[in-house]
This record gives sequence, structure tokens and C-alpha cells, in this order.
Amino acid sequence: MRKTLNHISLVTAFLIVGVSLLFTGCSSPDKKSSEEAKVTAKETTIAASIPNKSVRVAAGTEFSMCLKADGSVWTWGSDYSGQLGNGTMTPYKSLQKPGSVVPEKIIDSDVTSVSAGQNHAMALKKDGSVWGWGENLVGQVGVAKEPYYTTPQQIVANGCKYVSAGYKHTVALMSDGSVWAWGMNNYGQLGDGTTTNSTVPKKVIDSGVIAITAGDICTFAIKSDGSLWAWGGNEKGLLGIEGAAEIHTPKKVIEKGVKKIDTNLGVNGYFTVAIRTDNSLWAWGELKRKEISTPRQILSGNVMDVAAGGGNILVNKSDGSLWAWYFNYGDRLGSKEPEEIFDRGVTDIAVGEGFYIAMKADGTVWTWGRNVLGRLGNGTTNDSVAPNKIM
Repeated sequence: MRKTLNHISLVTAFLIVGVSLLFTGCSSPDKKSSEEAKVTAKETTIAASIPNKSVRVAAGTEFSMCLKADGSVWTWGSDYSGQLGNGTMTPYKSLQKPGSVVPEKIIDSDVTSVSAGQNHAMALKKDGSVWGWGENLVGQVGVAKEPYYTTPQQIVANGCKYVSAGYKHTVALMSDGSVWAWGMNNYGQLGDGTTTNSTVPKKVIDSGVIAITAGDICTFAIKSDGSLWAWGGNEKGLLGIEGAAEIHTPKKVIEKGVKKIDTNLGVNGYFTVAIRTDNSLWAWGELKRKEISTPRQILSGNVMDVAAGGGNILVNKSDGSLWAWYFNYGDRLGSKEPEEIFDRGVTDIAVGEGFYIAMKADGTVWTWGRNVLGRLGNGTTNDSVAPNKIM
């Protein structure tokens, strides 16, 4: 189970790599025991990895995001924490009321990548500035004073290369290859050697990082040599580190050959998936209700992209085909084994809590799955087995 929060306190503004950042809140979490995992990373001799690509579609727990070719950002679904960024917030007592059942534009232009956490969202602009909104109870947005922000707030003025929103924490990759993190830290997912939440960005790695992923209770980084580093909670072997319940500073998991990493965000199992530089797909953690102690290959070559969420996996292959399956239980979308779904020509994918998002090469956006609180953006709250074009 996730650890819980006790209280919030205020902290002051700090300077990061010449960029002014304002944050709130630093809290001490309750400390619960975490099941030890036994995962040993398997090395490969494949060289070189590639950096994070621009994210065009993103899925939170109950809301969705889309970045169009003109640099505008659109959101839909639940907004009980202000995560849609449209200036409104549904009262807590009205949680069954969608914020918006259709996409709404919240940023006009200049955005190059988006990321969605549980109830907060982040956007990176082409000038290297970072913007955030939504739930800020533990400082995961990165702005001082308020517990919720219903419109985008500037967090970083410039110098950021990529930003990733986890469950309740955020990680930024700067242009100098350094990694910084803020927000919830009850499992050590900030990587600063403590388990104290912080709205003050903490430098985790000095240099050499080309890709990052913030997960549910953990964080991953890929370095320029293709090595994979991890820290945070190791539930069910989520980190791929043997014999540790938690890791509070970055630790090398795989020596080389990692191209992309993603981890299940939400319920229905703790597991991680990775694309190697031979385009094969590997996984470890809680797979099919079993704890897998070592990374195992689950698909051979031709895997170009992967997304995980709610216990489900979505894979885009080099031929443009889209494949889906589920590992554990809960919101099952498809079968227990990989099966091809949807049309070919998909370029971007995301998986939320029981729903999928896909963007095709022509810029159209398609969604399907559970539609609680309008997370599909199709104008209704009805579930859909078949993909529907919404943009």
C-alpha cells in the first residue's frame, strides 16, 4: 500500500541552475513497511540509448492531455483537483461530475511535451520553461502557497529538457544532464537520501542523464551510456533491485542497452517495462499476479514505444501496429497475452486508469476503455470498447 501524508509546512524559494523556482510544502510521511523484492537486472551488450521523445498524449488517473502540432495543450476528464488547468475545479462532494467530457484548450502555443500525474499535470515549452497545475498538496506542482492550482503556473524559467509527472512527485531533466525532483518522498522517490517530502527541488544526479520517468512510488533515469538507474519504492521488485524495500539514492539497475522505461502508474500491480536498444521489450515486478525476480523479455524486436497504466500495457511497433494486454487484474483492456488492436499508423500512446489514448500520424486523437468522469473525451461518460476519434 502507498504510504500516507501527515502534514504540510511551507518552505522558501530556491534557485536551480540559474532558474528561479517557487515551491510550497515539505512534509514528513508515515513510515510503513514495504515488501522486499528480489529483482536482479540482466545486462546486455547492446550499446547506446536515446533521449526522451516529445510526449504528445498523456493520461492521468482520471484525466487526459493532448499536445497538438501547433503547440497547444488540450485536457479533458476529471478536475476535482484543478488538473484540467481550465480555471475551474469540481467540488470534492461532486466527484461523480466530470470536469469536461470534451477536450478544452488550456495553453495556446509553444508547448513541446506534456506529462500527467495522478491529479497534477506538467508542460514543457520550447524555451525550456516548465509549467504545472492541479493538486499541489505535497508540492508536486512546484509553486508556493496554494494546495491546488486551476491554471498553468510557471515553475522553471528556462533550461529544462524534459519533465515527468509521477503519482505525487515530479522530476525534471535539465539541459546539462542533471536531474532534479520535488513533491512526495515517502518511499525515497525524490532520490535525495531522505523520505521527507519537499517542494524545494533536490538535485539527484549531477550530469550524464538523457531520459527520466517518474512513476507511482519510484523514479528511473537512463544515462548516455545506456545504463538504467532507479530509486524509491521497490514493491514487488518494481525497481529491479535485489533485496531492498526502498532505495533513497540512485542505484544502477542495468549496465547498458536501455532505450526507454515506463512503470505502471495507478492501481493493479507494481511493474516496470523497458525497451532495449535491440527494440525488444522487457518487464519485471508484479506480472500476472506473480513477483518476477529478474527482468524477462516479453516481446522480441520491433517495439518502438510502450506505455503502462492501471495494470495494462500498450505497445507501438515499428510497422505502426498497436498491441495491448494486461498483466494483473482490475480494468482489463484486452487479453492476458499481446494482441493487435486498432489501425496502423499510430505515433503516440498513453495508458490511464482503465483507458487508452492514441495519436495517429495525421494528428487525430483516439480513445477507448472506461469513461468514468469523461476521461475518454468523447462527449459522454459511457465506456467504449472500440476506439473513437475525439480530435
